[in-house]
Amino acid sequence: MKSILPALLFLAALTASAEPYDYPYMAFQTADGTVKTVSVSSFSLTISNGVLIATSDDGTEQFSLSDLSKMYFTTEAVVTKVQNPETTDSSEVEVTSLAGIPCGTFPSVEAARQSLPAGMYIVKSSKATLKIAVK
Repeated sequence: MKSILPALLFLAALTASAEPYDYPYMAFQTADGTVKTVSVSSFSLTISNGVLIATSDDGTEQFSLSDLSKMYFTTEAVVTKVQNPETTDSSEVEVTSLAGIPCGTFPSVEAARQSLPAGMYIVKSSKATLKIAVK
């Protein structure tokens, strides 16, 4: 019992040091890599018909539960999205799976999208490296 008490006190100190008001935003990341943040001021979460609804002073954001990959508290307000590779660049691209397995070389990003099975891929062209989702 004596060895458990210091451990419990340590855990209580850790949880007390990270108060919710230390993090002014809740971040939501979807499967395609998009991250949106919502202020936690007057914050509420509800779930209805497979949709997570986040309401705060900033307004309301809705996320499909099947598309939501992560949610966490953060100190920064961010909205990011994986770059859309819909470009007119028709240069040859090399495609690799997220596991690092080469998937082939294709004449363009669009040709790769049409040939690959559903999943997430890294696409490297002479101008950029992108992450794409094939549905």
